[in-house]
Amino acid sequence: MIDSVKFQIVEKDKFENFIVSSKIIDLMTFINLFTGEISSYPKRGKYKNLDVSITLINAYINGSLHKFRNLILFDEDQNYNDFSFCQVKEVISYLTKKLKIENSTSLTNLEFGINIDVSKNPQDIIDYNLMMYRNKHHYRDDKFGGKGDFKEFRTTDFYIKIYNKSKQYHLKKHRLRIELKIIKKRYIQNLGIFKLEDLNEIEVIYRLYERLLKEFNELTIVDEFYLLNLPKEDKANLVKFTNPNYWKHLKKEESLKVFNRVKRDFNLLVEKHNLNKTKKEILENLESKFQELLNDCDENLLLLNIA
Repeated sequence: MIDSVKFQIVEKDKFENFIVSSKIIDLMTFINLFTGEISSYPKRGKYKNLDVSITLINAYINGSLHKFRNLILFDEDQNYNDFSFCQVKEVISYLTKKLKIENSTSLTNLEFGINIDVSKNPQDIIDYNLMMYRNKHHYRDDKFGGKGDFKEFRTTDFYIKIYNKSKQYHLKKHRLRIELKIIKKRYIQNLGIFKLEDLNEIEVIYRLYERLLKEFNELTIVDEFYLLNLPKEDKANLVKFTNPNYWKHLKKEESLKVFNRVKRDFNLLVEKHNLNKTKKEILENLESKFQELLNDCDENLLLLNIA
């Protein structure tokens, strides 16, 4: 569910004084090698995996709440396991109390994603099935030096990211992550999210999930068709329709009416040859996993037992 967050500390001076006096976080600053003068700002440190930055004017915390919990409980720097709604609330309660920042945060960046198991290799989905977002080419296709892979599609306010978690963490299961990374504060606030504690509200989680689904449905995910015995014209159209350059030129040269008609033709062609099995499976698994994460509150909330 919730993964990385970035938030500003509203009461900066109070926060800084607490961190310095309690020594809960080792803060570092800079020294001028020529004069020996030690700078008061910026001060930087880490609380587990969370980056803490304090300037003369502002204070920010940035990092994965999912990894934060795994590091504290299991000493594992990973986010491939489940992170339920109750665990999200647990982490927020633990973090805000530990750092004395209850109701004193302003969210600026937010990641909402779900890990699901799929029936095929996630690498095949990313390389061969995931074609476009809003008929446009991906922005990034990173390999992480062979240790993982993801594709990223960008807009002004957010990114859509699809990860191969199996490869990244050497998992036996076929694990795929679908993630919405929100990079604009106004977009977050339009969803009714202002402070960290707002993520404790189930209505907020539903809104984030609905937005994730909305953008996921804008992805073009088509099953492999090159080796299928399809009518020649249909196969030629599929090759054309799965090329983002085709849509780029179509949008430039034709009217919106023509553009939308061709999009409908493409969707009908995919349905005609049943080439949407992968996308349907991902959608079904997203829904079932979301409901599971929403309702999985039976286990002990372990962080609450840590002093």
